[in-house]
Amino acid sequence: MQVVTIDWGAWAEVGMASRGYVPELMKRAGIEMMHPAVAAPLVRREINCHTPGGEVVYAGSLGVLEGALKADGGLDLEKANQALTQGHPKHLMLTRVTGMSLEEGVVLEAELDPNAEPFLRDHALNGIPLLPGVMGIEGLSAAAQHIASVLASEKGSYRVTRLENIQFQAPFKFYRNQPRKVTWKARVLREGDSLVGYASLESTLARYGRDPERMLHFTGKVYLRSTSEPLEEVAGPAPAWNGSRILPADEIYRLYFHGPAFRVLEAVQQKPGVVVGKLRQELPPLTRQKQSLILSPLLVELCLQTAGVWEIGAKGTMALPRSIGNLKVYPAEVNGSEIYAEVTPRSEGGERPSFNARVIDAKGRVFLELEDYRTEPLPYSVEKEQLKPLQTWLNDDPREG
Repeated sequence: MQVVTIDWGAWAEVGMASRGYVPELMKRAGIEMMHPAVAAPLVRREINCHTPGGEVVYAGSLGVLEGALKADGGLDLEKANQALTQGHPKHLMLTRVTGMSLEEGVVLEAELDPNAEPFLRDHALNGIPLLPGVMGIEGLSAAAQHIASVLASEKGSYRVTRLENIQFQAPFKFYRNQPRKVTWKARVLREGDSLVGYASLESTLARYGRDPERMLHFTGKVYLRSTSEPLEEVAGPAPAWNGSRILPADEIYRLYFHGPAFRVLEAVQQKPGVVVGKLRQELPPLTRQKQSLILSPLLVELCLQTAGVWEIGAKGTMALPRSIGNLKVYPAEVNGSEIYAEVTPRSEGGERPSFNARVIDAKGRVFLELEDYRTEPLPYSVEKEQLKPLQTWLNDDPREG
């Protein structure tokens, strides 16, 4: 049996809501009434062409019906916070649940301290710690995964398989090295056969003599799958790393602002049309508690830094992440084998370059694939002395020798 559920608002001209004083009440409540000439064809189309198992709402403005009756959305905060830690360790990005709304979903918060967490202390630009883009992706994933697993607790837990349309809207800065509260918002929906989370990172910045400023930092669409379903494993040819035409780490990190926890590159090697970054085997802990993370953020960072090295050498500018079109993760485990990021720069017309990438180990096991990564240049150029080694390396012809 194919079923569709149609919810509609108040109709004008026909039906109960069009009689007596009801239209005036609707007007006062800000509820827009639907005219039959417009709405009826939509209902007919939905009956004829609906997606099996779907639900659709046809309405104009819903006025007061869209407002929350309670500031916390009516959520039982005590039970919600118990669910946050029940059965598994708390994620460092999700300390507490603070509310819920129909439009934005569940609201979760955490306080991050740049003096305590290596991923903040070692990611400072001009002395100001920034929340790394890869940890922003981790937070989006953690929020969506937690909510999906709690809502579908009878069916088991869920895990992240990919993200789409990741947007880095504005840097999250820790001024004067002071702790700050991060706010994650996520709502989880079923779309076709997939469970999908729409997640965002926001903050409120209080400044002396000004009203608090609300800022949107990261957004993304998170795809989830039940942990009972097997994940697809992907393999391919490993890069032929021969140690020639390489740019070593000491040259890279004379320029990059990253501290020890984010110095992920051992070296970068160029080949025709491709740049390969090799992961450092020995890296200090990324988090204070050495917590298990969802997406292996340093493997994503390996792609971003490899692309960044090429962009600095080719364009003479440093840049921050702007967006990622698609990020797929696979179930391969890090087991001591050498790991590489294989990055393909793409330049179309006068636009800024974009990058596709994959992370693969020496045995050909693929950890993740990244498509359509784009950057935003910083508003200053690189000093010539720092830029020279990268330009020399990039201008060497990798086909020679």
